[in-house]
Amino acid sequence: MTDTAATEADREPRPHRRPRPADRLAGAATGLLALGAGLAVASFTAAVADVDGPVVAVGNRVVDGAPRWLKEWAIDTFGTADKTVLLAGVWLVLAAAAVAAGRAALRRRLGPALVGVAVAGVLGVVAAVTRTGSRGADWLPPTLGSLVAAGVLATLARAWTG
Repeated sequence: MTDTAATEADREPRPHRRPRPADRLAGAATGLLALGAGLAVASFTAAVADVDGPVVAVGNRVVDGAPRWLKEWAIDTFGTADKTVLLAGVWLVLAAAAVAAGRAALRRRLGPALVGVAVAGVLGVVAAVTRTGSRGADWLPPTLGSLVAAGVLATLARAWTG
């Protein structure tokens, strides 16, 4: 009878616990480390394959798809720094997504975090292969980069959460 009571108590949901600042920092670091590893592999692969890296490919695809008035506004507003601002925006979006994925992974939500990495990888592949001037190996850097990022994220999340 006590075995049944203990089993039922184990099945009760745990009360929601607000993450501590250290947990948030660990989650952010986990996501950013995974992003860094993935982008390092993607950049290396892009250099070897002689294609654009995924961040540049996404930036170029955004420029290709932007309406003319937006391109003109960016050039008027940022001058020769328009591409730098665009790439900084891509980096900021990637960093925010990585922090979110890392925090989710450390809250024992590794599945959704890995789905987020996969979605980012698919978006990188689509941007690379559909942009103007795309070549045959353009899909390779974002694919390998997202696979490495997913592996690093899963490994670090398991190490942190035990």
